[in-house]
Amino acid sequence: MEYNHIEIEKKWQQYWSDNHIFEPKDDYSLPKKYVLSMFPYPSGRIHMGHVRNYTIGDAIARAYRKKGFNVLHPIGWDAFGMPAENAAISNKVHPKEWTYKNIDYMRKELSSLGLSFSKQRDFATSDPLYTKFEQAFFIDMWNKGIVYRKKGLLNWCPHDLTVLANEQVIENCCWRCGTQIEQKEMYQYYIKITDYSKELLSDLEKLEDGWPKQVLTMQRNWIGESEGLKFKLKLSDESISKLDNKFSDFEVFTTRADTIYGVTYAALSPEHAIVKYIIENSLLPVDKIEHIKAMQRVGARERAMSEKEGLYLELDFVHPLTNEKLPLWVANFVLSDYGSG
Repeated sequence: MEYNHIEIEKKWQQYWSDNHIFEPKDDYSLPKKYVLSMFPYPSGRIHMGHVRNYTIGDAIARAYRKKGFNVLHPIGWDAFGMPAENAAISNKVHPKEWTYKNIDYMRKELSSLGLSFSKQRDFATSDPLYTKFEQAFFIDMWNKGIVYRKKGLLNWCPHDLTVLANEQVIENCCWRCGTQIEQKEMYQYYIKITDYSKELLSDLEKLEDGWPKQVLTMQRNWIGESEGLKFKLKLSDESISKLDNKFSDFEVFTTRADTIYGVTYAALSPEHAIVKYIIENSLLPVDKIEHIKAMQRVGARERAMSEKEGLYLELDFVHPLTNEKLPLWVANFVLSDYGSG
């Protein structure tokens, strides 16, 4: 007898749906387990990466059900982003229409795999009910000072007209369209995660028995807490005059305060205010200015992997202990968002 998988799977999937087999039970005496896979982006079609990802999550959810847990295994749709806008523009369709049509199509495709999602909790991150709570959380954090706004350098794609995370910059180009990115200063919102760095780092120790060591190391590097000393270095009188008395000193940060006596130079990031003033007022030869501009165009991630280089700014500062004049450089290994830049 031939096995008609299409008809048989359709029959049982319909039965599961009609009888809410995969919805959490109302028996609150059962131990609870929440199994959440990363939401898919509704690009239009699922691929084998989706199949792998959601099969793993489904297997975990089913295993816990077998162990007697009351399992919540929801599905949603990460519906915001430039790819949807670009695709909608290319197809001359409104982004909302494009996105929700894709969600309907992908929902049917994932359903055909027989995955045990809680369908009653299906939602998109663009649904007004969801964004209402996101906005409420943001406003609450803003009112409590956890969120603040300031200018910062961002990876900017001039083709897609959007900012990119460091992970989305590949060899200094946009991961989507291949256009060379620019470092653009713009207002943006920040969350004071650094206020919680000690708590975050100490809590990582609780995961050491179960998480891979390389993942924990990556998390510690992302949190990036550093202990050190901030202090100011005075520019030489000649350098102050060269900068039209706009700057008399600059702040530096070091994790090794014990080595200050042996300092032989100081380096600024390519985005430092002094460096920007030098460029805007042409205080260096053209070839040096173009060299600095080339440094500025490279994103933070690419700089970390590139060869270390620096350029003398034709300015000097005074050593705080010996009063010796020392050279001030600009260097690609100094980051504007670490220490004092």
